Amino acid sequence: MPAIAVPPFLLLLLLLLLLLLLLLLLPMMRPPLSSWSRRRTARFTSN
Repeated sequence: MPAIAVPPFLLLLLLLLLLLLLLLLLPMMRPPLSSWSRRRTARFTSN
C-alpha cells in the first residue's frame, strides 16, 4: 500500500463506523441494564 495522506473526513467516517459497531455489539455482550434497552433488543431479536 502506497503511503498516501488519508483525508480527515475519511478518518472521521471510519471512527464513526467503529463507534456505531461498538454500540451495536455492546448490548449483545452484556445484559441490558434499563428497560429501554431491553425493549430495544427485544425488537431487534424479533425481526
